[in-house]
Order: sequence, then structure tokens, then C-alpha cells
Amino acid sequence: MNVLSGRWRTLALAAGVGLGTLLFFFLAYFVVIMFLPTNTRSHDLCVLDCYWYGAIARDGYGAAPDIMTLQARFGFFPGYPVAASLFMDLTGLPFDIAGIALNAGFSLLFCWLALEYRNDLGLKDEKSALTFLAAFLLSPWGLYNRVPYSEMLFNLGSLATFIAWRQKNYPVAAISGSIVTATRFSGVLLPAALCLELLVRDWKHALDLLARPDGHLRSLAIMPLGLVAFMLFLYFQTGDPLAYVHVEQVGWNQGFRNPLATLWGGLWAGPSTRYSVAAFIVTSIALFWGTRVRRIPVALALFAWLAPAVAVTSTLVAQPRFSLALFPIYLIAPAAPRRLKPALIALLAIGQAGFLFFWVQATGTLQ
Repeated sequence: MNVLSGRWRTLALAAGVGLGTLLFFFLAYFVVIMFLPTNTRSHDLCVLDCYWYGAIARDGYGAAPDIMTLQARFGFFPGYPVAASLFMDLTGLPFDIAGIALNAGFSLLFCWLALEYRNDLGLKDEKSALTFLAAFLLSPWGLYNRVPYSEMLFNLGSLATFIAWRQKNYPVAAISGSIVTATRFSGVLLPAALCLELLVRDWKHALDLLARPDGHLRSLAIMPLGLVAFMLFLYFQTGDPLAYVHVEQVGWNQGFRNPLATLWGGLWAGPSTRYSVAAFIVTSIALFWGTRVRRIPVALALFAWLAPAVAVTSTLVAQPRFSLALFPIYLIAPAAPRRLKPALIALLAIGQAGFLFFWVQATGTLQ
């Protein structure tokens, strides 16, 4: 009976924080559009990359590249648009609404997993878990978890993979990991980080482990299948299994560059690039500190650092999104002094409302 009541309590808390933060988002949205000029061209939440996800969800990858920009749908991984397409078929909703509703459902599941398995995340109690969830979902970059973007699926899949792997539920870890690698290219860094942590922790038996893989390694080997499946699709669709990489290079000018030169140049190029550099530096410091004080599991910290670090080898565009929209960095929020936690959450929420103001005007300046 106590176990049952405990599970119901977890569900109630997950619903409370999930729906509460969702309600704040929409209240902020309605306030924002009330104060926008009447001649503002759009109040749409589906802007920028959302257009691409919507096109894939509705029509697939068949469209030819844009003649002027050479940008193509192959620049976006299928995990989120496929999930949105299935949800659209099930409900009959258009992509804009279906994507928002789908991410709302994903956020509730994320809250439940974080509360139910908080010990695996290094969260000591329910209050710590709730602080983490509030900071994550109410942060300015938590906006990406609400609009029809792939962030919420990516975060949910990463959390489910990590928890299942720690719980030795290898089939679930393998499946959720495959979803992560089918959602974003940087998803392959999660099994890489988990594998590195395993080999370092059991370094004395690393050779034996590699020679006779157990469930840990077998599940890690399956996780990249999401990426492999997308590459096979691209091969049969275009004849080029690396079409994603080539489209990014040609259509978005995201070829390989010296990351140090990219960061240094970003300091002098203008306010938006300095903002991107600051986001990466702050993330790096926060993740390092989080591991030092044992607030962030090492594998999650490594994953959350490698994902934006890989992006820096190409471009600073959307670097704050890659750095600050991933959940591991917010695991340090419960470490804030008890009296400052409400102020921290309030400041993050105000920041989200401010971000939303620019977002609905489709400026993209904060991405």
C-alpha cells in the first residue's frame, strides 16, 4: 500500500510541476502577444527550424534542395518529425498544435522519470528533484522544450537512456538510446560518454570487458542504430549516406573549423556571437563544477559538454541552444542556498518570458 501510494505521489508531483510550468509558458505567451504591436507579422510559436520539422512531418524528405540556398530537409534528423507525424495521424491535428501537444506529453514523462529515479541523477530528495525540474523547464532555453522542436524528445530520450542503463534495464536503454541517435547527430555522444565512464570505472577489467561484452556494452552497441538507420535511408534516398553532413556544409556553411579559432573570433564579431561564446564557457564551468561537487553524474556532464563542443567545431550559430537546453546542467540548481532557490527559479522564469517575447516575433536573435 505504501509503495502504491508512493507511486501515486510521484505521479501527482510530476503532473503538478509539468502542468504548472506548462501553464506558466502559455500565460507568458498570451501576455506577450497582448503587448506586441498589432502590426507584428506573426504570433506563431513555430519559427525557424520548426518549419523544417513541420515539412518533414507532413511530406517526408522527398523535396529537392532550395535552389537559392541549397538547404534541404536532409539537414534534420527524423526522430522528432516522425513522432510528430504519427501523432498527427492519430489525432488529426496540424503540425503546429501536434508538436506543442507532443512536447507537453514528453515533458510530463520527463518529470515522472526524474522524480521516480532521482537517486540515479544524484538528487537527494523530492525537493531537490522539483527544484531541478523547475529550473530546467522554466529556464529561458526551456522554451525549446515547449515549441515544436526536437529538444524535449532529445532530453527525454537521453534521461531515459541514462536511467535505464544505470538500472541495468538494457533493452530499454538500447531502444531509448536509438531514439536519441535518431533525433540529433550529437546523440551518438551519449553512448560514447557512458562507455568511457564504464571503461574508466572498471579500467582493471577493461580488456576482459571488451573481449566478453556484457549487457552494458551490448546495449551501448545498439544505441547508434538510430543514426545508422538514418544513414541507410539517406543512401537509398540520395545515394549518399552522409547527405546530412554535406547538406549542412553547403546549405548552412557548417564545415569543420578550428574550435579555438571559432571561439576567439566570436569574442570580437559582435554581441550575438559573444553571447554564444559566453553560453559555451558558462556551460563548461557549470558542468565541471557540478561533477566536482558530485551534483552531476560524470557521464551526463561529459555528454552535455561534448554536444555543444562538437557544434563549436563548426559554428557558433545556435550555440546557446546546444549548451543550455540540455538538462544535465540544471542538476546543479538544488545546490543553490535554500533562501536563494525561489529567486533563482523566478529569475529563470522571467528570462523565459523575455525570450518568448523575441521568439514570437521570429527574430531568432537569442537562438
